[in-house]
Amino acid sequence: MPRKKASSAHLREVINNAEPVAPSPVDGGGHSGSPRQAPPSLPTDCPVIPLGMDGNVRFYLDQPRQLVGLPVGKHNRLELMGLYGDLAHLAQQQFPRFGKLGEVNGFDAAKAQEVFLSRSAMRLWSPLEKARGRGCWLGEDGGLIVNAGTGVLADGQWQSPGLFGEYALIAREAILRPALLAQPGGSTGAAAEILQLLETWNWQRPIDARLLLGWLVCALYGAALPIRPVGWLLGPRSTGKSTLQVVIEQLTGGWLLSIVDPTAASIWQTLRHDCLAVAIDEAEVDEDKDNRRRLNELVRLARLCFSGGRLPRGGADGQVSEYSLRSAVLLSSINPPPLLPQDRSRIVMMRLGKLPAHQRLPDISQRRLRPLGARLLRRAIDGWSRLPAALEQYRIALKAVGHEGRSVEVFGTMLAAADVVLIDDPVDTDSAAELAVQLDIGTLAEAEDDLSDEQAWLSHLLSCVIPLDGVGGRNSVAAWLRQARTGEQTPGLRLGDIDAVRQEADRVLGWYGMKVIRPRDGGDAELFAVANRHQGLERLHLNTHWAGRSGAIGGWKNAARLLPGAHETGQRFGGAPTTKGTAIPLRLALVGGDEDAVPRAAPPDPVPSGDI
Repeated sequence: MPRKKASSAHLREVINNAEPVAPSPVDGGGHSGSPRQAPPSLPTDCPVIPLGMDGNVRFYLDQPRQLVGLPVGKHNRLELMGLYGDLAHLAQQQFPRFGKLGEVNGFDAAKAQEVFLSRSAMRLWSPLEKARGRGCWLGEDGGLIVNAGTGVLADGQWQSPGLFGEYALIAREAILRPALLAQPGGSTGAAAEILQLLETWNWQRPIDARLLLGWLVCALYGAALPIRPVGWLLGPRSTGKSTLQVVIEQLTGGWLLSIVDPTAASIWQTLRHDCLAVAIDEAEVDEDKDNRRRLNELVRLARLCFSGGRLPRGGADGQVSEYSLRSAVLLSSINPPPLLPQDRSRIVMMRLGKLPAHQRLPDISQRRLRPLGARLLRRAIDGWSRLPAALEQYRIALKAVGHEGRSVEVFGTMLAAADVVLIDDPVDTDSAAELAVQLDIGTLAEAEDDLSDEQAWLSHLLSCVIPLDGVGGRNSVAAWLRQARTGEQTPGLRLGDIDAVRQEADRVLGWYGMKVIRPRDGGDAELFAVANRHQGLERLHLNTHWAGRSGAIGGWKNAARLLPGAHETGQRFGGAPTTKGTAIPLRLALVGGDEDAVPRAAPPDPVPSGDI
């Protein structure tokens, strides 16, 4: 039977009532897929905030505003209800499961899974840079955002933890909140009272009490600072070091994680997304290898925290976890361990002397110190905007007394942080200069061994005594270099003429991959060479970080190339075939005329163009 032709009026009605269809996504082969549907909406007043996804993990802020990461396969009934916190009954109301008669008889976990998985998959989100726990954080406008665990101070108002733009300010156990009222500076202020308290200890360097106050403020600022100076308290028994640590812990009121004999892993796993300060007691070095390794890891942790490092770590499940480290670190011990230059430059050593037997202990009760700490915190928050100008004044003053590079920032940040809580007025040039004089680089304990890596390497090499084996004359490398260049005999050697003296020096140096480079025209030698690869040099560098290993060029090569005037050369060492090495100006090795003294490297000068 033939179909009736539809009228034009009927077709127009169908077209007008048709619903628009979303554009179809295109798959990898260029074929149209099924229409994309909008993800299901969250229920009204849902207390759970889906943040996003990172791989197979979905992230949420639960009802108490804690950060929760759930793998896709863990979105089961109990986990989803757990996101509702103490409002678990609300989960059943928002995702009801109906019985045969239409009555509500439970929680529809399948529907909740669909909603939460869909909403959390709408964007990529990683907690590494976006999750912010307790501590101070830098806002987008340069101001401070303070997360006290159960409350967030932003834009001058206390708010509940939650989503602030792209950042999740997550809830944790409550820590000290700042005082409600603005605090004065000057002699009646909280900072002056704390400084007076710290000055009751017997500091070998009086300015250390002020530096410790500055470190305390830096510990509060935490992640908001571009750098966080590392403090190290040093003192034997009867110096009150343990009591001082109690004072610091009480003042900070939960803003500091105080631990004894920790591992680095235990610290970053405890901190998680917090930027609280870390105080490590009993950071002593001994002969135990495990202890040395643990202490080295703690020092490395402090170095990473200094500038805010990211630390990736693999898990047993094959997943990689990353930790962002932004904590101010304070260590304490009787003596400091051997430190590499890159670590020494980040650390301020504050030394304590023994307390007089008759000295009375100050009031260090919690009843006094907690309110005092709250006042200091309020003072630090209110003074944040004045920190850059104060730091600039101290940069100028410290450079005038010989500081440069990192030490300007380390000492300048601590002094500036102390000033913003101590005084109301801007730091003046004269006041900054008076304090900087006490940290003159020429008398500073932290700068006693402040050599660059290349200078430290040269000092090590020149002080080595060779030959290491056999009988006969032994002397330092520096003395053999002088003998090879000048022909001057060292005490105890009687070799005859100058040529014989030089030949003996050449022979000994050659055994260890070194030689004096003599000009063909017969002039004075100006350079000596160190081989890139040589068994003798490997022996001289055993148990140092410049040591070599089988099949690889020794670490001494890179150190040698950084010396001023050093450049690549090809030489024969000890009669072996020509091999590559580094030519170094002899003037760096022959400073002074005392052959028995261990010479130090000369100050760096500009490297001639084309030499490297």
